[in-house]
Amino acid sequence: MARILFCEDNPTIRRLLSVALRGSEHLIEVAPDGAAGLALAETWSPDLIVTDISMPGMDGFQLVQAVRRHPRLGQVPVLVMSATMERDKLESIVASGATGYLTKPFSPQSLRDAIEAALN
Repeated sequence: MARILFCEDNPTIRRLLSVALRGSEHLIEVAPDGAAGLALAETWSPDLIVTDISMPGMDGFQLVQAVRRHPRLGQVPVLVMSATMERDKLESIVASGATGYLTKPFSPQSLRDAIEAALN
């Protein structure tokens, strides 16, 4: 059982993430933005962070960078969700320290597959 933290500002997508993972053995926490996600990660110690790129305040790029610099969280895998299909932007996401990415929209199964791949 893994502890998975989702950082997503859109309430509809947060609900969809919860539905997509209903019935999984993982423990799920959700934060509405990157700053709240980082604060929660510091106390909750997730095994995986899944974050949107475009969020107010601390965006997904900034969250990835903050996690990578953090002494305790630096090795936690981070998946980034993005609506962009631009190859350069997706490559820069991984270059910034993300473990991988999901392009929106994605199916519940592709989300589950990406999570399992990042955890293994």
